[in-house]
Amino acid sequence: MKISTKELYNEASSYEKSKSPWNPILNGAWLLFTMDIFSYFVSYSLSYLIRYPNFKIESSLLSLNHVPLILILVAVLQIFDTYNTRDKRGIFSLASKCLIASIAILPTIFIQDYLLGSHNINQISGRGISVLFASSFILITTLHRFIFSNFILFKVDLNDWIFIGTKARFDFFSNSISKNFRADLIRIHHLDPKVYCINFPLVKNLNGLIVDDKTIENENLFNKVLKFRLSGGTIYSTDEFYQSFWLKLPVEILTKDVFAFSPGFNIARTAISMRVKRIIDFFGSIALILASLPVTIPTAILIKVTDGGPIFYSQIRTGLYGKPFNVFKFRSMGINSETNGAVWASKNDSRITWIGNIIRKTRIDEIPQFLNVLLGEMSIIGPRPERPQIEIELNKKISFYSFRHLVKP
Repeated sequence: MKISTKELYNEASSYEKSKSPWNPILNGAWLLFTMDIFSYFVSYSLSYLIRYPNFKIESSLLSLNHVPLILILVAVLQIFDTYNTRDKRGIFSLASKCLIASIAILPTIFIQDYLLGSHNINQISGRGISVLFASSFILITTLHRFIFSNFILFKVDLNDWIFIGTKARFDFFSNSISKNFRADLIRIHHLDPKVYCINFPLVKNLNGLIVDDKTIENENLFNKVLKFRLSGGTIYSTDEFYQSFWLKLPVEILTKDVFAFSPGFNIARTAISMRVKRIIDFFGSIALILASLPVTIPTAILIKVTDGGPIFYSQIRTGLYGKPFNVFKFRSMGINSETNGAVWASKNDSRITWIGNIIRKTRIDEIPQFLNVLLGEMSIIGPRPERPQIEIELNKKISFYSFRHLVKP
């Protein structure tokens, strides 16, 4: 079946009308806009009250001098799509866009506030006011978007998607997303590709399609999907949907093509990104080691006093490309606690000392691993390194487990 230009135009027109962003009462943008105005005046008041406690803030709140900066702030927030309440790609999506937009506004705040003194009514404005205002505005706007987008706005505006796949795959997909945060805010409609279909299920505010198998044999259905895509509709594969909305992939749906065509491996292997990551790891670990000294020094003393044994211990773990290395940790177990070989630590494990129990729960025992980061054996961000003996079992139980060795632990 061929797709005519007229059909495509009609499809695109109807879709564009249905997703018009200029409907603030229905999509909640008005609420975000109101909160931004509120955030502006809260930030303004806080900056003067902290910098000049005796300044009478009431006399300046109704000044028209606020209008230009408010218009600029709102315009930039709109440009960065922070009023799009239908954006539900991950729990931090709207908040992260707001954070980037707020940072982009910083030069405007400094120019308007410091050079022109837009906030000044009875006294000179300056850098102190600008820094306090910018910091609080960024914090408040980002925070209120996270709260409102995850707990208020989306409860009114449900996220509707059509899942194109078999009944068995749909049941698994529905069950897996039901265990995730905000699952009650997403409504999934099922469409079996083997059933002859002329139109999609009637969905009032359709966000997009989730195509489980990209090879759609039903030509009529394929043409509908293609028209939807060309008219501006959003289409995800199952793995893309998981990654975009929940930033993770269930092990059960992993296939070879996910690894073969995923762009993340290209990013990880580029020379520039690897050098930048190494620089961040090196200087970041030094800074964190120094910052943690008030905690690590008393910890080391308590471990030594407890039983007189060594403060640190090391274990063989599997690193980059499967190469073994010694990982460093604060000792949390008694001396010679693994004479019978590698054993998983259990709840209320009798081998763990009283100080070991504390540093395990607070993760203080992991701090010495920054020494491994300095040596280039580990990275600040990466998968957990495991012991070779335990990995034998993990490789049997978890598909593609060894792929984690393509990056530093």
